[in-house]
Amino acid sequence: MKFIRKTIKFLIKNKKYYKNAIIPLFIYTLEILTGGISVLIIFASRKYIVSFLILPQLITVGGGVTGIYSAHISTGLNTGEIKISFRNNTEVFYSLIFSALILALIFRLIIAIFWSIIFMKINVFFVLLFIVLLSYVLNIFLSILLISWISFATKKRKLDPDLILYPLSSVMNDFIVAISLYFTIILVESSDVDILKIETVFLVVFLLTILFEIYRRLNINLSLSLKVAGESLVSITVGLIFSTINSSIFSTSINKLKQEPSILALWPILTTAVGGQSSGIACFCTTRLHTGYIRTSREFFEKFGPTLLFSYFLSLISAGILYAITASIVSYSSEKITSILELTLLTLLTSFTVMLILAVCVSSITFSFGIDPDSFAIPLVTSFSDFLVTFTLINYATLLLG
Repeated sequence: MKFIRKTIKFLIKNKKYYKNAIIPLFIYTLEILTGGISVLIIFASRKYIVSFLILPQLITVGGGVTGIYSAHISTGLNTGEIKISFRNNTEVFYSLIFSALILALIFRLIIAIFWSIIFMKINVFFVLLFIVLLSYVLNIFLSILLISWISFATKKRKLDPDLILYPLSSVMNDFIVAISLYFTIILVESSDVDILKIETVFLVVFLLTILFEIYRRLNINLSLSLKVAGESLVSITVGLIFSTINSSIFSTSINKLKQEPSILALWPILTTAVGGQSSGIACFCTTRLHTGYIRTSREFFEKFGPTLLFSYFLSLISAGILYAITASIVSYSSEKITSILELTLLTLLTSFTVMLILAVCVSSITFSFGIDPDSFAIPLVTSFSDFLVTFTLINYATLLLG
């Protein structure tokens, strides 16, 4: 009882830190929709299991592209370079859209080529090319439209984009990627390979025509689009490398994932929660470094350790209980709710502890070398977080779920 009273008193005194930590986590609960779709995808991928293995990579690429787009849109709205309108907007706005379309397409083609080389089959290449291109059409245009609308709405209502825009755009991207991949796999599984080859060629021509028309009709500064795309290549490439490792972890755990669908139901929500909270800590640290309030990671922990960190850990425990309950319902594993709760909390707290130290240290080290942590540290933290959560989740699941 004494501990509970102290905790309540702490929350009242430091409600700002706790609010900033808990609001995104509750938004991340919507990731359970992606988890449910992930369960459907693994059972739908019968002839081509590789179509399930590309899920982590597609989510990472989609998240990287939409995250960079969200960040630039938010900055542009605050600096006045972008208007709150879809029509008659600035060339910066339309150039950002074009750069997002180019980036998403390039990295999806890389994913298809990579797995085709691994499997060494020309049929796999056409199947994957069809999957990544069709899901690209279903995914990226809708994501950009919704993120732009959310950005405009957030700006109009003077809300904090860190609390609403970024978490919501992340959740939305993952769900759209998963649902578009699922319907594409359903189509591929019921189609003949020779027909898919012809459809793939038509899809390529269609996409190139659409991109050319977008470039021709909108006020696009090609040099600006290429500049934004070039600056984003490193961070998305790093993310793609870590997501490839996640895919390899999945490939060695296919039977386990089918036997225990709660693992897949939890995977998107836990990776997003830990990655989002770690990025939040990195952003918080970066701001204090830029303003000169702190100079080293040691100073950060000395000044903010007791309040900030306790708030984040307490918020993770609060949200973790909700995640475990929703995951057990989605995966029809209610009889294992206790084990799923243990799995959720252990994965969250173990991963976040490591990522917390890494986020602060990487931010302070990159800043000391004159490198902007926003461009390097935060993408690195998010990418490594996905790998760490995947690795931790699978291994804890083996211990707790048998």
